[in-house]
Amino acid sequence: MLNGITLGMTEANFLSLAIVLLTVVVQLKMLSLVRQSASHALSLKHQVFQLISLLQSERLKKRSIKRSKDIMEKTVNDGTFAVEAVHQTIVGVTFDVIDALSGKDKVKENTRRLRVIHEQTAGGVYRSVREVNKQLSGLADSLLNTGKKASVRSTDDNQRGH
Repeated sequence: MLNGITLGMTEANFLSLAIVLLTVVVQLKMLSLVRQSASHALSLKHQVFQLISLLQSERLKKRSIKRSKDIMEKTVNDGTFAVEAVHQTIVGVTFDVIDALSGKDKVKENTRRLRVIHEQTAGGVYRSVREVNKQLSGLADSLLNTGKKASVRSTDDNQRGH
């Protein structure tokens, strides 16, 4: 009792508050990841412009540029997989904690639905990053006139180590 007022926090109220707080934490982390992704996209854009500038320079050999392009493509691809793995771990732990703290089946079901939506959305974002990386690599290959087509390669062709 506080100044004659009973607070009366039930377990359900506590769990609801905990879920709201954990959701806020997840949203803040996602916002941070989005900001980092934007920063990485700007950095990648800058690197692409640098690569194009290098391509226009007759002083550089095509083989050196091809190696740089391959390194950049592999770095972005591997970095995307790494960020995705860390992201999945953080989100997995968060959803597991929410699920463990939830006493009601309805809350658990809502959490499972939210988890599926989140996984689909995040997966789409990471697939998009890898697709843009693949397309930029194809463009660079065309500019290098390496004999490769600039057409879209399937995502399976651009997995780790390829």
